[in-house]
Amino acid sequence: MPRTVKRAVTMVTTLFLLAVAALVAAQPASAGSTCAFPLCSQTINDNAKGVPGFIVQRDWCGNDANTREVEDMRCPTPSPRRLLSSGESTALDQDWDAVKFPAGCYGYFHAVNWLGGADRNYPVDRRRSPNRTTLWFRVHNDEVAHVTMRCS
Repeated sequence: MPRTVKRAVTMVTTLFLLAVAALVAAQPASAGSTCAFPLCSQTINDNAKGVPGFIVQRDWCGNDANTREVEDMRCPTPSPRRLLSSGESTALDQDWDAVKFPAGCYGYFHAVNWLGGADRNYPVDRRRSPNRTTLWFRVHNDEVAHVTMRCS
């Protein structure tokens, strides 16, 4: 292979890798309501048909960027919420950062990191003391969260 072709291939490969690294590094998690598609989180309600849905929230309002769950999260300004019914998922081009497990509920939170990071798997039980408070789980922009939930 001629030297100029090798140099061009090396340059193109380097630029491609730098662009991918910048895109991935720019979106590790978002505390606001925006994200850059395709690096948006997604939450999927894996409940069986007929099981009531659960609440997702646009913004993560935990006080630490590295926090993955928090009890009774309160945002300084209101953040949009919606009910995610059985079988529904949040849109891939929207940023929904939090899943609510209310007091009296139990289920499973499984976040799959599709960029190769560690997955998170949590059985959740908010039915008994001292866990009878609401627990919010964060969904990062590089994750798809599968959630099942039942409330008593």
